[in-house]
Amino acid sequence: MKTKIIFSLCAMFIYSTFAWGQTWPLSATMTAVLDNNNIMTISTTLDAEAMPATTWPEEYRDQIHSLVIEDGVTSIGSWAFAHHSNLVSVTMANSVTIIDSYAFYNCGSLSMITIPEGVTSLEHAAFKMCGSLTVIDIPASVTSIKGEMFVLCGQLEVIHVHADNSVYSSEEGVLYNKDKTTLNIYPEGKSDATFEIPPTVEIIEGSAFNDSKLESVSISNSVTGIGVGAFHYCNNLTSILIPESVEDIGVGAFAACAKLTSIDVIPENKSYASDAGILYSRDRKLLHTYPAGISGDFTVPSIVTAIAKQAFFGCGLTSITIPDAVITIGEAVFEDCINLKSVTLSNALTEIPVQAFSKCYKLAAITIPNSVIMIGRAAFEACTGMTEVTVEWETPLEVSADDKIFNEINTSDITLFVPTGTSPLYQDADVWMDFGRIYEYEFTSNEDLSFVVKKVKAWTQNGVLYITGLTPGRPVYVYNLAGQLMYSGLARAEEERIPITWRGVCLVVAGEQNMKVNI
Repeated sequence: MKTKIIFSLCAMFIYSTFAWGQTWPLSATMTAVLDNNNIMTISTTLDAEAMPATTWPEEYRDQIHSLVIEDGVTSIGSWAFAHHSNLVSVTMANSVTIIDSYAFYNCGSLSMITIPEGVTSLEHAAFKMCGSLTVIDIPASVTSIKGEMFVLCGQLEVIHVHADNSVYSSEEGVLYNKDKTTLNIYPEGKSDATFEIPPTVEIIEGSAFNDSKLESVSISNSVTGIGVGAFHYCNNLTSILIPESVEDIGVGAFAACAKLTSIDVIPENKSYASDAGILYSRDRKLLHTYPAGISGDFTVPSIVTAIAKQAFFGCGLTSITIPDAVITIGEAVFEDCINLKSVTLSNALTEIPVQAFSKCYKLAAITIPNSVIMIGRAAFEACTGMTEVTVEWETPLEVSADDKIFNEINTSDITLFVPTGTSPLYQDADVWMDFGRIYEYEFTSNEDLSFVVKKVKAWTQNGVLYITGLTPGRPVYVYNLAGQLMYSGLARAEEERIPITWRGVCLVVAGEQNMKVNI
């Protein structure tokens, strides 16, 4: 017999090749056998044994089409069959009591599974991204169903709960707790356009309506809490009305609903308010959710002091101005805003949090105020349209390459503008040194978008670039941010007027001085 060492999360497998298939010992008493019909059977010689956390050799994952769990096995391990793209059917003995977290994650072909009587716990996301499931039967024995259980199961139409289950119930394919005070899961594959939440419901669980096809949801005046991501990616919803009873709305509850243009709140609600379809806290100091279906430009009201996590997640904005009254912005606040081109940050911000602008592909430029003392992981991840970053710190902010602030961006193609006299510091600082061009500036701005460097001044007006304070006979250069020379010549007087035939932020170099000009 030939033996070979195979990787496992818990221990190393010893695998044997027989004429009829492969065998893996998962423990001294538990074995997995894959036969030539692509059926994997897991068995134990003990009366009761939990399956360890396991990862199968990658070359065999796609060969497993059917899975049989025999009597005596008490659990299916965490991530045990995740990403098994050809797994179609699963049969489990009644000895199984736990299906662990992510056990069947992303099994896109899985369409036939019976959860046996005896299972008590379905752990977090055990069946997430099982896109071929259409019906799930929950037996009477199940007492715990953790979060994200059937998220991204796009064909799941019905969840049926056994009448004798003491913790859960179902009605018209929707999963509730026993007394229907909590709505747990609305199946993503249900084709109904409208849904009225029953008047018994007090809590809408996190991710409950994730990616549903609903066009309209009526929230009853019994609901007090709406969970994290409850209506995430409900791309057919156009409006939502928050009743008086709601006291708590979780992070990203209405995020990334592509057609959502209005979140309205009953005036009697004591926790929340709305203005122009935007959701705020009752005192309007917290901007909670900006509907993703609203496009164009937006200036945050001056009364707002904080913007919630994921408040603008997936929104259609092209430009946003955050006034100095805003002190904090939440994680992933502008993530996936794929049309966002322009951002003006508050000069009172102390932190740009984790993934704040992740995947803002069209964001071309950002100015980071000197009030910022921390930039979170992947804050500007995949902002592939970025051409310019301006910073205002006299001493470079300490950041780590491990935080991947500019992950998936080639910073060697980006221009970094730094305060006058500081370029040597930035050229020697982690992360900042990686920028392709580092230019110094000392500017003030006004309505004509002029930028001042010492005594030289440059601005645009009526299609002309004006430069004053020049020394006659000295060279003048104008570059775009890619380093391409757009103009060169000798100053004929203290003022030059150059017709503009291009657009964008440019760098004017006059002698030892340089400045940015937005043309």
